[in-house]
Amino acid sequence: MKTYFTLLINLIFIVGFSQNNQDKIRLMSVSNVNYYYKYDDLGRVLETYQNDKKLTEHYLYLGDSAIVKQYVEFIDTTLAGILLLNENRLGYVETKIYSDVVLVIENEYDKNNQLILQKVSSDKQKSFYTMINKDGNTIEQIGIDTIYENGKFQIQKRVVKSTFSDKINPLQNNVNGFVFKSKENKNLLIGDKFEMFSSDYCDQLPCPFILENKQLINYKYDYVFDVKGRIITHTSTNLNTNEIKIAKYYYY
Repeated sequence: MKTYFTLLINLIFIVGFSQNNQDKIRLMSVSNVNYYYKYDDLGRVLETYQNDKKLTEHYLYLGDSAIVKQYVEFIDTTLAGILLLNENRLGYVETKIYSDVVLVIENEYDKNNQLILQKVSSDKQKSFYTMINKDGNTIEQIGIDTIYENGKFQIQKRVVKSTFSDKINPLQNNVNGFVFKSKENKNLLIGDKFEMFSSDYCDQLPCPFILENKQLINYKYDYVFDVKGRIITHTSTNLNTNEIKIAKYYYY
């Protein structure tokens, strides 16, 4: 079963700049996969479409307290979810209903509206993600997944340490309309160091980590800006393999 720590890591590819509708993202292209965005009159995300999976996500807003999301995948699954909002209009409990599993996601935030704890649970997996924030930036993330399959357990752990430039981060949630997500980093992210650990499958917890399974991966991030200061190209480089992933952004 897929782990959900990538949900947090992949947030670096979802960006924004200002409240002006013409600055909102129309299209994001990552490694030949296109993501399209539509918005309502208040600038909130209304629909997204991912072309490789033919996956459409629809968002329905119920005042300031909840968001209903319906996901339509052309190939084989239809799923839905509901996100409850706290007094700051940030999602604190989310339920996702898939064809084969139900996920419950619980979020906690600090006084600056940055995520500090996320719990993800299903019948086959329990995950805990903690974030350490300093000066408006998330400098460390720790994720632990406990997986239960075929009567056995496995534990996976990931530690991500991030570095930032002095440049103020133009990547905020208001351009893509995901205003109900955690506040973005204050400064621009320029590097991540990943440490990953995993156990073998065992009959009872805790399962010991296997030293040979430890992985260390370093990433660096580079950006190209347009004349308005908006990011138009984001390059992610795996320094271990020299693999490069490029995200390009197009605005209304």
